[in-house]
Amino acid sequence: MSRPAARDSRTPGGSPRLGREAWGALAVLGAAVLWGLIGPVANGLSDRGVNPVTMATWRSLIAGVGFAAIWLVRALRARPGSGGVVVA
Repeated sequence: MSRPAARDSRTPGGSPRLGREAWGALAVLGAAVLWGLIGPVANGLSDRGVNPVTMATWRSLIAGVGFAAIWLVRALRARPGSGGVVVA
């Protein structure tokens, strides 16, 4: 009796897929980089006369757009029955 073939973790084009743990590590790395940039960017904007409330507003708007984009991609990739969010 033959054994079933192991599932290949490659995309149809042959490039390797990133697993959940790799995506998590990339998310943490990205968050750390962005967190580290807050100070220098805020100092540079403050030197140019930008109000701190304006900076906070823009940070919130950019973060909201980023979260909405991530949610949209995840929602569009979800399949019915997989437990993911399905946009109808």
